[in-house]
Amino acid sequence: MTPRLRKIITATTILASLLLAPPASAELHDRGGGLIYDDVLDVTWLQDAALQVTTNAPNVDANGKMLWLDAMDWVETLVYHDSVRNVDWDDWRLPKMLPVNDVAFDLTYSCEGLTDNGYNITNPASELSYMYHVNLGGVSLVSKVENECTPDFGAAGIDDPSPFTGISGGVWTQTPVPSMPDYFFILGMGNGHQNWFEKTTVHHVWAVRDGDVALAPDGDLNDDGQVNAGDLLIGFQILQGRITATTEQLLRGDVAPLVNGSPAPDGTLTLGDIGVLQRKIQGLVSFP
Repeated sequence: MTPRLRKIITATTILASLLLAPPASAELHDRGGGLIYDDVLDVTWLQDAALQVTTNAPNVDANGKMLWLDAMDWVETLVYHDSVRNVDWDDWRLPKMLPVNDVAFDLTYSCEGLTDNGYNITNPASELSYMYHVNLGGVSLVSKVENECTPDFGAAGIDDPSPFTGISGGVWTQTPVPSMPDYFFILGMGNGHQNWFEKTTVHHVWAVRDGDVALAPDGDLNDDGQVNAGDLLIGFQILQGRITATTEQLLRGDVAPLVNGSPAPDGTLTLGDIGVLQRKIQGLVSFP
């Protein structure tokens, strides 16, 4: 078989798997401060995919890998300072995955992205595999060629990992394998292979969090899609010290001062913000 024909067949296989996945128009957004937002998965990734190595986190071996339990402990206690928005994000987790068929995990092997074990999984149900194949354009080691799963060692991998750094090897997910509680899914970032390993083995760690860090100062403190008396009540409770504001509430509630009718956040939540919020609820001012 000629190299050109092999590339055509491989491209056809990948196209077929894309058609089987839910439609998505992937785009990564650099939010600054070392944070990258995925607008399809609605998650924010650390730009440094090896932050545990960069920061000399505990229980990291010489190759930058961790046991699954240590990886879980690290992400759950991680506090990352966002230098652009001057806030700390503390709601990190390991990547997760759901069944590609939206029903139940299928552990049979497939090189066409049709199951949860194998190659060319482009479905957003698997955050890491989606990142590898769609966002970063990675090529799986094995693809269907002339009705056979055929490896191509020269083509496999990610040519350009930007805007990320530190991507390497197999990366842990938080998702256990059904009926195998001591085994967890991983994604090989060098070959696109999704499979599983026992939690007593070591693999790389990449922290991710739900949502976008670039939250607009819109006054929607309870995140229900509207601004009303409920948000005003939360604002007063925060100022009175009755509740502790989340990072998201601090960003969304920082609506004062207004400059030319639009919020110009000053990094604090004060009575001035509550006053602007009240005026918005009364219809005296309007901003997105």
